[in-house]
Amino acid sequence: MNCSARFPRLLLFDIDGTLLLSNGGGIRAMTRAACRVFCPDFSLATIDFNGRLDPEIVVEALATNRVEATDEQLREFRGHYFDLLRTELHSAEALPGVHDLLATVRRTDGVILGLVTGNYTDSARLKLEAVGIDPDWFVIHGCGEVAETRPALVRWAIDAASALAGRPVGGSDTIVLGDTPRDVDCAKANRCLAVAVATGHFSADVLRTTAADLVLPDFSDPSPLLALLTLRQ
Repeated sequence: MNCSARFPRLLLFDIDGTLLLSNGGGIRAMTRAACRVFCPDFSLATIDFNGRLDPEIVVEALATNRVEATDEQLREFRGHYFDLLRTELHSAEALPGVHDLLATVRRTDGVILGLVTGNYTDSARLKLEAVGIDPDWFVIHGCGEVAETRPALVRWAIDAASALAGRPVGGSDTIVLGDTPRDVDCAKANRCLAVAVATGHFSADVLRTTAADLVLPDFSDPSPLLALLTLRQ
């Protein structure tokens, strides 16, 4: 990471539906872990995962299944989830253009590369590694247990990037990239630029109804994003 440009730019990537698809692996692993720890008929079928933090998802799932979990059970659940996730990522795949885009932005002067994802830190690492993305390419790891809300997670990432750069990184110097309206909302709550990519569960038409600054079908042609990235360099 090189922050020598006059305006350091922070790119904050979501993971699921943005960088990769786990093709149900995460939900299967989480369900299997919950059935082991909480109750054998635990279900996540009615839970909305899109753009949400894993701890938030677990709290809702426990309430939906009428389970009161102890702190020890929650720790045990996470351990089982991470172990099972390793076995469930055999069909995970990077989304179109992602590897080339990451290679390009890693070579771009002044870019700080980070994550803002609902995944726990351990599950984020496992998913990225499963599709050939090195988690250490991202110097800011804004993962689901770092903050209580997604907007707060973006704020945390901006503060971490500012400390790393040794100078303020503002919202206008930050681009949040995700596949859901919640990704756009958390960007705009922090006055960041928002890039929405239609590789998840939301179509480009739906994403265009949000406040996104740029909507892409996928990352096969990164030129519009790169133009946005260099706008203030």
